Amino acid sequence: MADQSHRTTAPMWPLWLKLGATFGGLVIVLLSVGGLWGFQQQIDRETEARDTRLVTIANRLAAQLDGEKLAAFRHARDMTKPAYVQMATQLRWAQEANGLHWVGIFGRDDDRLYYLMDADDANPVPINYPFFDAWPPLLASFTGQPNMGHDLVDDYGKWDAAFAPVLTPTGEVAGVVTTLLSVTWRDVLVTRELRWLILQIALVALGVFLTAVAFAHHLAGHLGSLSAGARAVAAGDLDVDIRIKSRDEVGMLAEAFAEM
Repeated sequence: MADQSHRTTAPMWPLWLKLGATFGGLVIVLLSVGGLWGFQQQIDRETEARDTRLVTIANRLAAQLDGEKLAAFRHARDMTKPAYVQMATQLRWAQEANGLHWVGIFGRDDDRLYYLMDADDANPVPINYPFFDAWPPLLASFTGQPNMGHDLVDDYGKWDAAFAPVLTPTGEVAGVVTTLLSVTWRDVLVTRELRWLILQIALVALGVFLTAVAFAHHLAGHLGSLSAGARAVAAGDLDVDIRIKSRDEVGMLAEAFAEM
C-alpha cells in the first residue's frame, strides 16, 4: 500500500487570493494615511484663508469707522441719526459684498455685552439689546486688540468670527466690529473630500488587487507545473518534462529540477 503521508491537498487560501489581499490591503493603508494627511492640510489651508479674510474685513471696518461718534450711540432712538445710518449701511455693504453671515458691532458696559450696531436693514437688533454669549475672543477685544474665534456657539448656529476694536481719539474702545461666517463649510468640505478619497482608494485598491491576482495566477501556474512534475517523479516517472519558459527564479528552479 502506498504511503499517503506526503499526499498534497488543495490550499485553503489560493496564492492569488493571498497576494491580492496583501497588496490590496497595503495600498489601502498607504492611501488612507496619505489621503487623510492631505485632507487635513487642505482643511488647514481653507481655515487660514477664511481667518485672513474675516480679520481683514473686520480690521478695515474698524479703521474706517468714527470711534467718537460710535461712542455717542447709547439708545434705540439714536438708530435714526444720519451718522448711525451711514455706519450701519457701511457694515451692510461689507456683509453683502463679502458673503458674510453677519456683521455688527458690540458694546460693553462693565460686564454686560450688548448690541451697538446691526447691519440688518429689515429688522436690526436695537441698541442696548443684551448679548448673552460671552465669547472669550470678543471680551478680549475690549482691551484694544483684534482677535479671532473658532466654533463660537449662539442660539443661531456655530461661527468663525473676527473681532476688531473701534477706538476713540483718546484710545478707548467704543465698540468691537464683529464679522461672522458659519462653520458648516467644514461639514460640506469633509463630506466632499471623504467621498473623493474613498473613491480613489477603492479604484486604486481594485487595480492593485487585479494586478496581484494576474501575477499570482501566472506564478501559480508555474508552481503547479513544478508540483505536478515532483509528484510524477515521486511516482517513478523520471522522464517527466517540465516546460517553464521564464527568465526569473521560477525558471531557474524549473531548469534545476529538469537537470536532476
